[in-house]
Amino acid sequence: MKPGDRILDFGCGTGGYVIPLAEAVAPNGEVIAVDKNPDNLQEVKSRLTKYNPPGHVSIRKTDGRLHLKWIKDGSLDTALVFDILHVIDDWYTLFTEMRRVLRRDGILLVNPASLSHKGEVDVARLMTTLRTCGFIFEYSLVAKAWHYRQPSVEEIFVFKAD
Repeated sequence: MKPGDRILDFGCGTGGYVIPLAEAVAPNGEVIAVDKNPDNLQEVKSRLTKYNPPGHVSIRKTDGRLHLKWIKDGSLDTALVFDILHVIDDWYTLFTEMRRVLRRDGILLVNPASLSHKGEVDVARLMTTLRTCGFIFEYSLVAKAWHYRQPSVEEIFVFKAD
């Protein structure tokens, strides 16, 4: 992620990644924080008011459907899907939309929370679905990630849009 990038944080929760992302893409980039929970989005707004990061942050409430029709095709550089797969059944629709909105060679970062939600996310199914939807697996890493407002160690998968 670099200055000027456009990044989507899908299922942003309370916004643990929004401020650092906004700082990374400043001064001309944009972070789009998306969640279906209005309380989560209110907390994101509060964080933005408190920390006032550089860069532009858009906040968008979804109706829970997995479409992103308001985002233009190929207009994003990076998308994050962190710690939400265990509550989504239709991964194909989600990742088809992610592929549509990411530019060619755009990056998709996925934290399936397979370490904190052991057995709830089928990683083999995830890999197959992402291949089917037009993503190429690049690598995975184990790193600290936010999990319900607490840091935890998670495996993060990095994919490139084909």
